[in-house]
Amino acid sequence: RILHIENGIWVDRTYSRDFATRTICSQTTSLSPFAVADNIGPTASNVTVAGRVLLSTGRAIQGAIVRITDSSGVVRQTRTSATGDYSFNNVAAGGTYVISVVSKQFRFAAPSRVVLAADDVADVDFTSIE
Repeated sequence: RILHIENGIWVDRTYSRDFATRTICSQTTSLSPFAVADNIGPTASNVTVAGRVLLSTGRAIQGAIVRITDSSGVVRQTRTSATGDYSFNNVAAGGTYVISVVSKQFRFAAPSRVVLAADDVADVDFTSIE
C-alpha cells in the first residue's frame, strides 16, 4: 500500500499492485509525505516498553509517574523505581503509543514520546531540564 498524508491523516492511495513484477501504483495531487506500508497490523504477541527517568546530571528520578496511552486512548501508568527505571509489560505488539512523564519536582523539555512497539523497546528515556 502507498499511504499519503492529506490534512494530517494517512490516506491509502494505492490503485494497483502486481506482486509478480513488484509494482505498486498510486496517484496523488501533491508531493507531501508518503509511506509504503505492509498491512500487518497488531499481532497477538505482547512486548515490553521500558526506559529511565533521569536528572540532567544523570542521577535517577524516583517516583516520577510514567504513562502509556494507546491509540484508543486507554491509559496505564506506573512510577519509576529508585534507579529511575520503569516498564510496561503486556503491550500489544504493532501498536503506536504515547509515553509521557510527570513529576512534581522536575520539568522535562520533551515530556512525551511516540513509540511504535513492533518489538520490545528498552530506551524510552526522559531527562529533566532542571
